[in-house]
Amino acid sequence: NSALSPRSLKRTVVLIVTFSLLLMALAWTVVIEQAQFERSEAITAAIRQNKNRAIAFEQYVTRTLEAANVATLHLSDKHASIGGTAANPRWIDDPVVNNDLFDVVSIANEKGDIVATTWKPPPVNMNSADRIGFYIHRPKDSRRLYIGEPKKVYTVGGKMLMTLSRRITEPDGSFGGVVAIQMDPDKFTDFYSDAAVRPTDVISVIGLDGITRARRTGNKASSGENLRGLPVMAFQAQYPNGTY
Repeated sequence: NSALSPRSLKRTVVLIVTFSLLLMALAWTVVIEQAQFERSEAITAAIRQNKNRAIAFEQYVTRTLEAANVATLHLSDKHASIGGTAANPRWIDDPVVNNDLFDVVSIANEKGDIVATTWKPPPVNMNSADRIGFYIHRPKDSRRLYIGEPKKVYTVGGKMLMTLSRRITEPDGSFGGVVAIQMDPDKFTDFYSDAAVRPTDVISVIGLDGITRARRTGNKASSGENLRGLPVMAFQAQYPNGTY
């Protein structure tokens, strides 16, 4: 009799089902492993792409800050020859300073009075002694460029500007005032203004104090966000160089 017995038929069905399940499991294993591999490759590619973008952005920001550094050094050396008083501030006409990156460049004397500026018309009897970009330099010469937080400056129409300033030290070592540059934070992120970005892409310049100097989310520019206590600052403190 060629017909299968019930026991043999049951065994055959079990073998077929088991074999089919094994094939399905094997297929799903291959699919999952392929998906994990593709995900890992996508993450690696994204990190590589972001790292390259960050390096290019870092170089742009560095060049922008270097331009401000050179301008403040230049004016701190020649401030005496420019002259000016609070009642009659001089207009600064200098190719090193007249840079499209800068909105306003000013020289304040030891009392904080603005004695020279690129702002037209030069403001009369304006004093900056109560601003951190001025008084932070009074105690000692750090020989460094101070990079302040973005703030609304009502003397220029309430525009959000950030101050970069340097101490003027007289030949005898005394405090002689400050050279200050006010610039639009968006100048830092203009580097990506023409680039194709997704709405969730974020690029920013963050101070070690946790305050963003400039930020662009998609095509929306902003500044002044407080990131103190967030992972980005914790990682930066633990690993000053690298990625996370």
